[in-house]
Amino acid sequence: MSMRLGLAGALVPRDYAALTPALAHYLASLGIRAIVTHFTASPDVLAGPAGEHVRSVLGEAGIGIVQASGYNPCLVHPDDAIREPELNRLRSAFGAARVLGAEMIITGCGSHSPAFSYGPSAANHTEPTRARLVDSLRRAIPWAEDSGVILALECHVLTTLDTPEHIREVLEAVDSPWVRANFDPVNLIGDLTTLYDNGAAMSRMWQTLGPYYAASAHIKDIAVLPELVLHLAEVPPGEGLLDFKAFFDICRGLGDGATLIVEHLSVEQVGPAFTFVKDAARLHGVELEPNVG
Repeated sequence: MSMRLGLAGALVPRDYAALTPALAHYLASLGIRAIVTHFTASPDVLAGPAGEHVRSVLGEAGIGIVQASGYNPCLVHPDDAIREPELNRLRSAFGAARVLGAEMIITGCGSHSPAFSYGPSAANHTEPTRARLVDSLRRAIPWAEDSGVILALECHVLTTLDTPEHIREVLEAVDSPWVRANFDPVNLIGDLTTLYDNGAAMSRMWQTLGPYYAASAHIKDIAVLPELVLHLAEVPPGEGLLDFKAFFDICRGLGDGATLIVEHLSVEQVGPAFTFVKDAARLHGVELEPNVG
């Protein structure tokens, strides 16, 4: 089977005006077929000529946008007066994603933490919080349908989407093909038992969530640091303990043409990381599509 190679961050600017034809063609020369955008401009700006221009520049280089930012709204806040404007922000993101030509919106579900949308809070891991998330996601279904853009959820051990079982519980309750989970196994590794047997953990993710995954995977790596008390750190692909055979076994199940997205790199890390990813994909039976631009 084949996948498209994608990139989030690093060489992909947050200023949409910096995405020039020269940069787009350089990204294409690296084998990139799709990107993830986290533009800082408001969705209202990107839902107009600015978004059309970005789509055109990328299209001429043979690149599409696989995931556009959902602006990380807090979909779990207990105060409806706060959750309502957060939902409106997500609704606006669909308009921007449609004009950009994005296949999906990518977003976390938010957190009760006041400091960070992926921040820790005991309240994230409760049944009432999952119920609020289900309510928020159900409200987003018509926005996704109207725009033709899938809502892909970024799951994480620190948020309400913390385990494969809880993620499935939420998605079963939402019950829509327009709301899916993004395959990002590193985000669901939160302890040493899972880390040291992460191939089995990924198998459990697939067995539990296979039908609920979008056609996308984020690829990165994870290491345990020799610090007190416990520090798990995200690292570039090939520099940690992730079982890439198990990872690519699942990627093959995402379907032909799914996108493999390398994320959270510095500009200097892109070259070595891409070399590793291309070699690992080939080793484990995944062909990366050539750029056609």
